[in-house]
Amino acid sequence: MLGLGVGHSMYSTTHIWRDDLSLYCDGTGDYAAVTTSNIGDYGFNDGTISAWVKGDTFAADGVLVDIISTTENHAIEIFYDDSEEAITFVRTDGDTTSTLTHAITDSNITANWYHIVATWQYSEPGGRGSGFHTLYVNGSNEATNTTALSLGGTVNKFFIGRNATAANTYWDGYINDVALFSGALSAGNVLEVYNAGQPKNEKNTDNLELYFTFDEFVSDSNTIIGSSPNENVITIYNALIKQVTP
Repeated sequence: MLGLGVGHSMYSTTHIWRDDLSLYCDGTGDYAAVTTSNIGDYGFNDGTISAWVKGDTFAADGVLVDIISTTENHAIEIFYDDSEEAITFVRTDGDTTSTLTHAITDSNITANWYHIVATWQYSEPGGRGSGFHTLYVNGSNEATNTTALSLGGTVNKFFIGRNATAANTYWDGYINDVALFSGALSAGNVLEVYNAGQPKNEKNTDNLELYFTFDEFVSDSNTIIGSSPNENVITIYNALIKQVTP
């Protein structure tokens, strides 16, 4: 069931920049799934995921984003590891798995918003990216791995707030401004998106393949048309849209 914070009224379907709504998942079955047919010709080998998150009452692991390729066992996943109290970025090509982590305690992630960015690329470092596989938190490069995994295919499944291959590992808390870019953003690009801790409209940013601010929400609908040029569609299952932002 969808809902809004107290006192929030219905508004039109016109896409306007609101910057006051977030997806809220309660950790027990709430998530969102992207219709992947309109992500375009995005290839899986190089990319960037950006999102703002805040936990609620974490008592178990929770997936932020899980992307499955059309090539079997090729995947990208970002999740909060509750036992290790760390944001974790996993990339796998079916044979090799590369994992990056950054410690954020339960008490911190449930009290504060964090900007999480994961970049990956197969080409040699020195181009737009800053390494093969990098995890940024609040604009800072916190971990990099140069394992040159080759991720094939295109996007098959794209889930926000849940494992994409099984109905488990649900996110517990808020998610805001989820973006997928083709190519690995540079450290400078990541700082621009972080914007000193204030989310900004990325709809005209280069190489934007998918973008959901959740401000596009229309009352009494469980689908949202995103703000990227591809106008991606997302379906929300059980989660709420709340008037809470970083």
